[in-house]
Formats: sequence, C-alpha cells, structure tokens
Amino acid sequence: MNKQLSLEQAVEITRRAFLPYQTRVGINRDKGRLEIAVTDRHGDTVVDIDDIENSEACDPERLRGILAFARDRAEARGFSLQPWWVKP
Repeated sequence: MNKQLSLEQAVEITRRAFLPYQTRVGINRDKGRLEIAVTDRHGDTVVDIDDIENSEACDPERLRGILAFARDRAEARGFSLQPWWVKP
C-alpha cells in the first residue's frame, strides 16, 4: 500500500511537474477537489485540470498517472517541459 501524500506535498509535486511554466493549484477543501492551471509566460494555457479529487491527489500512483497524462498532452501540443518523476 502506498503512503498517502498530504495536499501540500501533492501541490509541490504538481508544481514541479510542469516546470518551467507557471503552475497555480487551487485547493477547494469544501468540494474536496484540486484545480490546476499551468500557463506560459504569455499567459497562454498549457494545462487546465479543474476536477481532481483530493483522494486522487494524495495517492502517489494516481497523482503520477494524472500528471504524466497531462504532461504528455502538453508536450504533444509543443510545450517543452523539464524532466520530471515522482519516486515510487
């Protein structure tokens, strides 16, 4: 069983996943969701995810899958991201 992440750890991992771009992570504790918005220096959207359940964000394997999928989509659109990984 994986050790669960705190929301703060999940936010930091998410920010590192989309470097060198600006990442805003909103924590909606009332709805139990995270919202992620990644933009380039011109303000253009790189990634926009508005519905990640906190339980998914705090599960290292699920978070890794969500972020890897979003990174793949961003790179397919021509955005160059720094190498990234989450320790298993």
